[in-house]
Amino acid sequence: MNTIIMIEFIVYLAVLLGIGLYFARKKMSQADFHLGGKKIPGWALALSERATGESAWCLLGLTGFAFAAGLSSVWIAIGCVLGIVVSWLW
Repeated sequence: MNTIIMIEFIVYLAVLLGIGLYFARKKMSQADFHLGGKKIPGWALALSERATGESAWCLLGLTGFAFAAGLSSVWIAIGCVLGIVVSWLW
């Protein structure tokens, strides 16, 4: 394996480990971890939820289903978009 790639990989892992150790030392309960200490703005929570909800299934699953089922699969995308709009408004 290339030496430069190995060095970059080790440095990357060391940086990730350092970040993890730094934030692990802060006093944080499990509720604070899951809720972000209730300090995360609503828009960030909404974008995070949408990114979670529309992840790999939308990119891979829906395109594969559209390839297999044809044009009728567009109704799934329409339903998803309408659901997103309704959840943002109400």
